Parts: sequence; C-alpha cells; structure tokens
Amino acid sequence: MGGILFMQDISKMDDDLSVDEIRKLIDEFIKCYMNVADRNSLLFAFEQLCELADRQSNTYTILDKNHQNKITDFIQNHVSDFDDYDVMDSILYIVVNMGLKNAFQYILGNRNKIKNDDVQKMIDESIMECGDTIDNPYNDLERYK
Repeated sequence: MGGILFMQDISKMDDDLSVDEIRKLIDEFIKCYMNVADRNSLLFAFEQLCELADRQSNTYTILDKNHQNKITDFIQNHVSDFDDYDVMDSILYIVVNMGLKNAFQYILGNRNKIKNDDVQKMIDESIMECGDTIDNPYNDLERYK
C-alpha cells in the first residue's frame, strides 16, 4: 500500500488495551491513513478501525469527544460511495461500537444518495439497534448496574 505509513496490525494486538493506549492508537491510525485513496487501502484502514473499535468497547468507557471527532472527520473525509456495502458495513460497525453520533448523523444526512437496498437495510438495523442511544454503546448494560 504505497504512501501509507506502517502501523502495527491492530488485529494482532491484545484485546484488552487501556483507554490511553486506545487514544494513542487512534492518533497513530489517523496519521497513517489520512491520505489513503484507493478502495483496497480504504477497506484495510476501515478493517483496522473495526479492530480498534472492538478494543475500545472492551474498555467499557465512552470514547472522549476529541477522539470521537477525529474518527468522525476521517469517516467524512474518506467516504464518497455510500453504496459500497463493504465500506458502509465497516463504518456502521465502527459508529455503533464507538458511539459516534456525529458520524451516524452524517450517514443519515446522506441517506438519500444511497441506492443500494442492502446498505439501506443495514442503516435501518443500526437505527433499530441503537437509534436514540448511539452516543452510548454501553446503554444496554445500564440495567445491570
């Protein structure tokens, strides 16, 4: 992947990382993938971000606004084809698991551009799954307190 700085494969990292480690990895991710342009590199970047979302969710801590905004900006700057099922599948996974309300609103705001029925169905499922609580991926756990 020419032009992309090397970043350690997040899928090979420990599942339990600290909040500070997650923040550092997000910063590193943004630096490494900010200029990605071709679809294959973009898919790889989003796969890495999905792995990072998994590790973030394992902290049971809502991601700070600064890092939420960094990821939301990355999504907004790198998604031009809202009909691309693979890209949108990754993005919705990231948005839901990291509580990225602004990124979710961005997707919903561009929904009229989406012609792919499968992508529309994924969005509907995301709305049903977390709709009003998109900014708190741990909302379902509240009842167990």
